[in-house]
Amino acid sequence: MSRAKQRPPTPRPRSPHPPIRRRVLVLLAPTVVVLGLVLAAMLVHRPTRVELVLTVDRFTATLAPSLSGQGSTELINHGQVRSVRIDRPSRVSLASTSLEVLDGGAWRALTLTGRPVLQPVPEAQGLAPAVTLHTADGAPPGVIKAVRAPAGTLMAMDLATGTKAEQVWLTLDLAPNAATNLAADPARVHLTFPGPFQLDADYLQLTEDLAGASAADLQVPGYPDSLSLRASSNRIVTVKGSAQGLVIQLEPVGSADALLRDLQIPIATVDFTRQGPGGEHEGSLVAPGTLSYPDFPNKAPVALSATDFVSLGPIEKARIKRLSLASDGGRTGLKLTLDAVASGIRIGTPEQPQDARLTWFDWLWDNPALRILFSIAGWLFPTSLAGYKLWQTLRTPAEDS
Repeated sequence: MSRAKQRPPTPRPRSPHPPIRRRVLVLLAPTVVVLGLVLAAMLVHRPTRVELVLTVDRFTATLAPSLSGQGSTELINHGQVRSVRIDRPSRVSLASTSLEVLDGGAWRALTLTGRPVLQPVPEAQGLAPAVTLHTADGAPPGVIKAVRAPAGTLMAMDLATGTKAEQVWLTLDLAPNAATNLAADPARVHLTFPGPFQLDADYLQLTEDLAGASAADLQVPGYPDSLSLRASSNRIVTVKGSAQGLVIQLEPVGSADALLRDLQIPIATVDFTRQGPGGEHEGSLVAPGTLSYPDFPNKAPVALSATDFVSLGPIEKARIKRLSLASDGGRTGLKLTLDAVASGIRIGTPEQPQDARLTWFDWLWDNPALRILFSIAGWLFPTSLAGYKLWQTLRTPAEDS
C-alpha cells in the first residue's frame, strides 16, 4: 500500500501591514533622534558675540591691529592736562630752542643751536629714566595730542583718585609681549604747551639734534641724576618709548572724558582683575554692569554685580567701543563698552563660575530668521504628510481595479 502523497503546507498569507512593534519603532525613531539632538544642543555652547558694559578701576588688554590698517592704535584723545609723567622713555624731543636750566637754585639760559633732545644716560644702566612735564602756575594747560602704540602691545589702564573729587590720575602701562618688538616700533606720546612749562627729568641727558652732525652733549648741572628745564612755550613735545615699553600718568584738566571719548580700540585679549593687598587676584569691577547679546535683541541682558568676576576666553573681532568716567556709590571708575565674539565667558565667583555663552539651543530658539524657517517647516511637514496620504488613498483603488 503506497504512502499517501503529502501536500506541502499552505503558507500563511502575509499581512499587508508591518508588525505593530516595527510600526511603533518607526514612529518613535524620529522623536528619539530629535530629542537627542535637542539635548545635545542644550548642553553644547558655541562662540557668542557679547556686549559688556563694565565700570572698573583697572583693565589689561593686548592691542590688535588697528581698524584703519595703520601700524599703531590711538589710545588717548586730544585733551588738556595739568601734568604728565612718563617712565622708560628712550627719547624726548622738544621743538623749542629757548630753554632755561635750574642751576644752584637759579634759572640760567642755555645756548642751543639745534633741537634739544633728552636721552637715557649710559651710566644709568638698570635705572628707569623718567620725565615729568607740568604747566607753570597760572599758565594755560598743556594739551596731549595723541598716545599711540603698535599691535601686540600689552596695555594696562588704571584710574586713581585724590583726596579731592576732581583729582583724577589716569595711568597707561604699555609693555611688550613675546610677539612685539617695541624697539623697532615704539609707543609714542605727542604733547604741546601753549604757555610756560617745566620739565623734570631723571637719568636723562640733554643733547642737541644737529642736522648733519652727531648729537652734542650739553654739560648741565645735576647730570646724570636729575635735570630741570623750563621754557616759555613749546609747539610739540614727542616722547618715544623704549624696548621695555612706556608708562604714562596723566592728570587731566576737568573731566578725563575728553581724553577717552570716541575711541575705538581693537584688542586681542582682555582681563578685568587687579592684585589685592595680599597679592591675590580680585575682580576690578567697582559698580554693577551688564552683559547682553547684540545678535539677539529680545534676549534679556545678564546683570552683573560689583563683586562679580568677569573672564573672557579666546576672543575675536573685539573692540572697546566707548570709554568714559563714571561714579557709583562714591567710587570713580572707567566705564567701558566692549564688543567681542568670545569662545569662553565666565561670570560670578571663582568658586562657582557660570558659563554665559549661548548654547546651540539658545541660538536656534532665539534666532528670528530661524523662527520663521521653523514656522514654515512646521506648516509644510503636516501639509506634505496629508498630501502623501491623500495620494496613497487615490492610488490604491486605481491599482485594485
